[in-house]
Amino acid sequence: MSWHHADWLSFAQALVAAVAIAGAYGVVFLQHRLEKNREANKERAEARRILSIAAAFTSKATTAVGLIAELRTDTLRTETEADRVRQSADLHQALEALVSLPIHIIPTFVAAEQLMRARSELADACRAVVAKREGNGHIDGSAEYGAQWLKWEARLAEATKKIRAELIRFEDDGNKP
Repeated sequence: MSWHHADWLSFAQALVAAVAIAGAYGVVFLQHRLEKNREANKERAEARRILSIAAAFTSKATTAVGLIAELRTDTLRTETEADRVRQSADLHQALEALVSLPIHIIPTFVAAEQLMRARSELADACRAVVAKREGNGHIDGSAEYGAQWLKWEARLAEATKKIRAELIRFEDDGNKP
């Protein structure tokens, strides 16, 4: 078989066509991979955003309970009905914020578990702050009176810490290639 000029041109044309087809497959593969990476980055960013919100809400709840614990353990202070009304409003506002964040959008089991724990602890605190008082409703601060509030504060602080740890884990994962 002899290769003439026309044969070489046909061979070159076939070779270029094969390279073009392979290149087209490569472009599709590359586009798919880039889109997949873009979607994964978007999901990680959304997870970080949600965890940031959850951490902020649990931190707000911890602060609200901590202020009540501080007031109720202060032996120089007498709690009044007006104090309890303000405390109740603060606690209910914090609880509404926690409840407004649906559990199903929390990206990790640990964070979801801690958010549910924080909701439960804060709901208990909300019930306690509105409980009826004997007598004129004025109660002097004491270690005993503030003890349960200190426990709630510690539990909420622990939940906040664990949610923040999940956020840090997500941020660290986002920096990896």
